[in-house]
Amino acid sequence: VGFAQFFAVVFLPLVYLHATMSLPCVNTFDVKNELMHVLRGDYVPEHVAQKPKTFVGKFINDACANIATTKATLPGYEVTFMNILNACIITKVRVPAKKLDYYWIGHGFKWIYVGSSYIQNN
Repeated sequence: VGFAQFFAVVFLPLVYLHATMSLPCVNTFDVKNELMHVLRGDYVPEHVAQKPKTFVGKFINDACANIATTKATLPGYEVTFMNILNACIITKVRVPAKKLDYYWIGHGFKWIYVGSSYIQNN
C-alpha cells in the first residue's frame, strides 16, 4: 500500500471527521466583538510599529476601537454564513458605513479573521 493510498483512505477521512466535530455554532459569532478585535488591531503582528505597546496606548486604542465599532455598526450591517461541507464556515460581515466586507473562517471551535475587502460599486 503506497503513501498516497494511505493518505486518501485513512488520513483524509480523519481530518474531515475532526473538522466536522469541531465546527463552531453560528450563534457563537458575535459581530460587534469580532469587529472590535479587528479595529483594535488584535490581528496585527507585534513587530508592526503602529501597534501600541504601552498600557496608555492600548487603553486609547481600545476606546477608539469601541467607538469605531459602534459608529460602523449603528447604521446596520449584514452577516452571511456559508457552510462548506460541514468542515468550516466562511462568514462575511458587510459594513456599508465603512464600505468594507470582513471575512472570518469558523473552524476548531473558534472564529479566525481572514481579512477584508472594499465593497465594489455596481
